[in-house]
Amino acid sequence: MDDLMRSTGAHVRALTTPSFIHNLPRQVAVIRVRGAFFSPIPPDRRMSFVATRDIAAVAAELLVDDTWSGQDDRPILGPEDLSFRQMASIITEVSRLPVEAQQISDEVYREGFMNRGYSPEMAQGMLDMVTAKENGLDAGVARSAKTYWPTSFTQWCTEVLEPA
Repeated sequence: MDDLMRSTGAHVRALTTPSFIHNLPRQVAVIRVRGAFFSPIPPDRRMSFVATRDIAAVAAELLVDDTWSGQDDRPILGPEDLSFRQMASIITEVSRLPVEAQQISDEVYREGFMNRGYSPEMAQGMLDMVTAKENGLDAGVARSAKTYWPTSFTQWCTEVLEPA
C-alpha cells in the first residue's frame, strides 16, 4: 500500500514497525491454562517488538507536523531485542506464574488460524509474515534517537498483560 500511495506522488510518511507487543494478549487464556505461549519462531531467536502506545505517539506527532513534505519511512523500534524465551521469563517474573515459550510447527500455526475462521490463504499469509520476521524482516534498521521508543516489555507486562 505504501508503494501504491507513493506512486501517486503524494506526500507520504509510512510508520514501519516490528512485531507489536500487543499480539501477545491473544494468548492470555492459553498462558493462564497451559503456562506457555506458542510460535513457529524458535524460542531463542531475538527480535524487535514495539508497544502500540509508542506507535500512537509517533503517529500523533506526525499528524500535527505540517512542516514536512515528500516521502519517508519512520521506523519505530522498542528499546531492546528479545527472544520469546526471554519474554516468557519476564512474564514469569511479573505474573509470578511459571510461563515458557514453546515452538510449534508451521502446520499447527497455520491450522490455528483456520480453526479461528481464517481462510487458508490468510492463514498462509500469517505464517509467511512470521517466517519473514524469523528470517530478519525487521532487522534492517538500527536503533537511534529517531527510531527508539521507550516502552520496555517488562513495563508493558506490568501495565497491560499482568492485569489481563
